[in-house]
Amino acid sequence: MNDRQQRRVSAYAKSSALLADEPRLSRAIAKLAGELALSVARMEELVVAQQLARSTRTGNSKVGERLFDELRTLHMLPISRRAAKLLKNLAGVDAACRVPHASASIGTLIVAAKAMAEAVKGYRKEFLHAGFKADFLTALRSATRELEQSRREVDRAHKQLVATTAALPAELARAREAIRALDAMLPADPTVPPSLLVSWEKVRKIRARLGRPKNASLKAAAKAEAKARARDAREKAAASGDGAGETTTDPEPRGKTGETS
Repeated sequence: MNDRQQRRVSAYAKSSALLADEPRLSRAIAKLAGELALSVARMEELVVAQQLARSTRTGNSKVGERLFDELRTLHMLPISRRAAKLLKNLAGVDAACRVPHASASIGTLIVAAKAMAEAVKGYRKEFLHAGFKADFLTALRSATRELEQSRREVDRAHKQLVATTAALPAELARAREAIRALDAMLPADPTVPPSLLVSWEKVRKIRARLGRPKNASLKAAAKAEAKARARDAREKAAASGDGAGETTTDPEPRGKTGETS
């Protein structure tokens, strides 16, 4: 949800709360107020779901990065380096034991890890004789499953985020239509107290964005800098003009001149 959507949700929620506290509403206005309240409730649910999906996606992405590094460095690289000596020149095994680059995608690493486990399972004794633990293949498969599960959770959270983000504009549009209908009906209804109309005009307005827009700030800063430079230039010109044409003379000697003793 962007900043404008957030401000709209806030304004619609305040408008709905104002009407909910007013018992003297006609049936038509009460119906519109109910539709607005329903839209506000749906929007709030979407906002919560959106925030949860974003948090889940971010959290699992960080976990996925850690699991990616662990699978690659703690499991795949040791097997690959030992396989280069133990299983040298074996058809298909050498290629299957190559480890993708650290910048590879999660999916690429998962495919490579599964291929590696399948390629070396027939040579388990050779790896055990080389000092590998008895469960090295089990550990490799387990690390691969953990990374795979993490990626599924990230994908699920991403889909949820996309769905809630796409659903929010439609709900905002429904709330806006209810607000517009209420704008027309409230002033025309004689049973609506004047105090409610005054409060309605205040709460229904979408709050303006705080702060000066970035472009305006840059223009103002550039204008201020240009003024400062012009002022400095004028001061320098004035200072050089004050000193022009001045001559210095030696002070007159003290005492009388031209006298003879």
